[in-house]
Amino acid sequence: MVWVSNRSSQPIKLWISVKNGVGSDHFYRVTPEVALLESSANNYWARKGVETAHVTLERSGLQFETPVGALDMLTVYDDTYIVEPTSKTEFVKQS
Repeated sequence: MVWVSNRSSQPIKLWISVKNGVGSDHFYRVTPEVALLESSANNYWARKGVETAHVTLERSGLQFETPVGALDMLTVYDDTYIVEPTSKTEFVKQS
């Protein structure tokens, strides 16, 4: 599961490669979440193994690519990004 968090001031277009056979091979739009209201429906991509994330900030046109592991978190800002490697991810049910 790659988790993508958009902390920029603009929507991003995201494509994550599918070299390891899991997930969908499409571009997705991720809107900024300044209120930290993210969800697995909008911010989670199923992947298995290391893939390449291709990101374009829609208004500025800034683009970058970076490797992401199957459990990593990618946080995007207006002028930088952070990849946080993760070894464990678990969904927790709300009671």
